Amino acid sequence: MKRTQNMIMGTKNGLLALALGGVLAMGGLPVASTAWAADGGAVEEKDPREVELPTIIMPISRNERLVNYLFVTFRMKLSPKADPWKIRDDAHYGRDALVRIVHKVDMTDPENLKDFDRSKIESDIIPAMEKVYGKGVIEKMWPEYLDSQKVAVR
Repeated sequence: MKRTQNMIMGTKNGLLALALGGVLAMGGLPVASTAWAADGGAVEEKDPREVELPTIIMPISRNERLVNYLFVTFRMKLSPKADPWKIRDDAHYGRDALVRIVHKVDMTDPENLKDFDRSKIESDIIPAMEKVYGKGVIEKMWPEYLDSQKVAVR
């Protein structure tokens, strides 16, 4: 047995055969295919000019008291002049700008403590992001994911 292993491992063809056997044992070679949703329809591919930023924690307050935290993941659609790969590489700078602005400006939605005032995206968040990425780089920005960690309501 040991002699057979040495013979297989000692040749280029043996290594190739061993690698091919491993690939086949794992289910074969990957093949490009269309992604399908659970309901049987095709899943729509995301626009390559869209960039998702790392999740941030947004404080929500009422009467100057912390009442909630929101966990928010923002997605940006970039203008055609923007380089999406550079933006992705510098996502940590964007996350830092987001954290700073949501702690500086009151993002509270007066009607709903499990959400934030969406008008602040245009008025405060995008201008803060443009300081990092450049003017006119962001066409649109929206929360991709939002979750609430309710602390207290008074």
